[in-house]
Amino acid sequence: MKTFLYSGVILKRYLKKKRLLFMMLLMPLLTAVMIGSVYQPAVDGAIPIAWVDEDDSQASRYLTELMQQEPLLRLMITDRTEAIDLTRRYRVEGTYIIPAGFEDQLQQDRIPRMEMIRSAASFGADTIAELITSGVIRLASHHRAASIILNEYRLAGIVVDETDMRREIIEHADTYWKDGPVIPLRVNESLIDDTISREVRRGILAGPHGALTAFITLFAVSIPLLISQEKKAGMWQRILMVTGSEAVFRRSYILSYTFIQMIIALVVIAIMTIGFDVQTVIPPIVLVMVLTVYAFFLAAFFSWAAQWSLAADFSGSLTFLVMLLCLISGCFWTYDIYPVIIRRLLLLSPPGFLMQLVRQFEIRNYMMAAAGTVLMLILGALLTAQPLLFGKKNPVIGAEDTM
Repeated sequence: MKTFLYSGVILKRYLKKKRLLFMMLLMPLLTAVMIGSVYQPAVDGAIPIAWVDEDDSQASRYLTELMQQEPLLRLMITDRTEAIDLTRRYRVEGTYIIPAGFEDQLQQDRIPRMEMIRSAASFGADTIAELITSGVIRLASHHRAASIILNEYRLAGIVVDETDMRREIIEHADTYWKDGPVIPLRVNESLIDDTISREVRRGILAGPHGALTAFITLFAVSIPLLISQEKKAGMWQRILMVTGSEAVFRRSYILSYTFIQMIIALVVIAIMTIGFDVQTVIPPIVLVMVLTVYAFFLAAFFSWAAQWSLAADFSGSLTFLVMLLCLISGCFWTYDIYPVIIRRLLLLSPPGFLMQLVRQFEIRNYMMAAAGTVLMLILGALLTAQPLLFGKKNPVIGAEDTM
């Protein structure tokens, strides 16, 4: 009960500090606008891609026309060299190549293989792949129907011009086509940036929740310095004199910080989803809950670290290190680009752990996601109780005055 009481006292002190209050109100708005502007869907809904037709067949031209009619795509038809150059310069989301022999594979009742070279700034690669897959499957079904009918003609001994007959069957079949479920298309997928080309599984941008994770992590670094300032202002001594315990002060500070971060996360996600139509990878309310648990863990950790004066003295250097940690931990780009051993090491960092936790929610591995969330909660609770478990003994009241 005392913890909640003094948490309210700390929050009231924050509200009286105009500069701090201004930052608390301004930062969520700036963060939401920044994230929303970056991840907001294009106004016209068109994703620019480079399109290369190396087969130059009836089937490849049909697929090209079909993709040109797709409102979500804007095709830039060119050759392979120019397409890759556009991808390297981030002018398009990626290059999509219809290789030679595309129509031959369709006539052999096989799903043809396309080549995709993705930009390092690509965020809509999965959506593009599904749209192209739908077109390829539609075309493959037409050729499959044509092959069955032509085979029946051969068995019956009826001689026809198979080329003309195949074209007529495909044109007729297309009039009955309605989009069905998407079937995975085998794709040679590689990542292009200025220096590397390697196999990756996903788009390189992490998504809006990554930037919000970095913001919460960087905000938490200031906790040791803020606690040091509260001690100098006398708040710590007053609570200690009333309660006789340092634990109450630290728990109150942890609770107030967690509450502030929960409100900030709620405001930012609300502005992103409502104002900018940015969709989060998991339901917004679930994301807010996960970020709140993460903020609680960070508050508990940094308040525990605040018992050493070095944490406050080197807060500037610590902020820089945490910023680098957020950069390499997948907050802004997926850590799938790293070797496996580095990925495992990054799981030891708080932002890296949270990003992979959200990833588990995204792929519907709910048991693992719930286990990770509970683990953060337990670690936060243990660190919150640190004055009793790991911390220093409570100082004698009035000892500083005696000195």
